[in-house]
Amino acid sequence: MIDPDRAGELIISILGAGCIMLYLLHVAVKTGWLETFIKNLDKPSADAIKKQSDEMLADMDRNVAERKARRAANRLGKMA
Repeated sequence: MIDPDRAGELIISILGAGCIMLYLLHVAVKTGWLETFIKNLDKPSADAIKKQSDEMLADMDRNVAERKARRAANRLGKMA
């Protein structure tokens, strides 16, 4: 059986914690922190952006090397 005094203390503690959480949520909404947090959830991380940038640079370097190789091959073909 649950002790009524203990149950009352537990309910008051839960209500107090709930009020504190509501206040924190209120402050987060008023300051705009919550909106910023939600907007940033979808953004890629700095590591993901760096990885994507490195891949794009590697692609560009490969394309430049291939273009130079084709030009050199064309020049050699014209000379022969």
